[in-house]
Amino acid sequence: MLKLSEQLKAAMQTAAADVMYAERYCKEYMTKAQKLGLQGDKRQLRYYSVIYHNIGNYFNTDFYDLTGYDLMPRYTETEFEKVQDIPDFFKKLLAYNEQMYDKFHSSANAIQAANGYAYACILLKRVAEIGQDIKDYRRIVREGDICEWSEAYIQRLMLRQTTDKNKHDCYEDKEKEIGYNF
Repeated sequence: MLKLSEQLKAAMQTAAADVMYAERYCKEYMTKAQKLGLQGDKRQLRYYSVIYHNIGNYFNTDFYDLTGYDLMPRYTETEFEKVQDIPDFFKKLLAYNEQMYDKFHSSANAIQAANGYAYACILLKRVAEIGQDIKDYRRIVREGDICEWSEAYIQRLMLRQTTDKNKHDCYEDKEKEIGYNF
């Protein structure tokens, strides 16, 4: 059995708790997207919740197999912020993504410093994907603020959810790739 450093153990516990929080957040905001009629964002958040579940499961089982230490994080249930409307939804999603980008990046750095390279790589891959989402949400919020979230702009956001090569179908295809097919 691999000798476990306290530094790696602490970094992995933090990362596992952050991944569990991200999974819960995605599930919560998935229902908020559904209520707002944002089908593409609902599908994206469902896909991410599965990704986070898989990462957490991998961290917990692989780390136990490698070190004999149970990583199951202990956390307290927190209430997520209520969403008022579509602009508020996108602003909160942007803030959440920026927060998780920072958390996963610092966790990956801490894990890498403690010689947990394989685990750090998984988090860094998510950091890169979150970076793309941040660009998308910043553009949506900036354009929405410029046009004062006009009805026409909101309609355009709704159309991007379900027309042509749209967000909903894109994430439906991605879900099939990871085995989430209902």
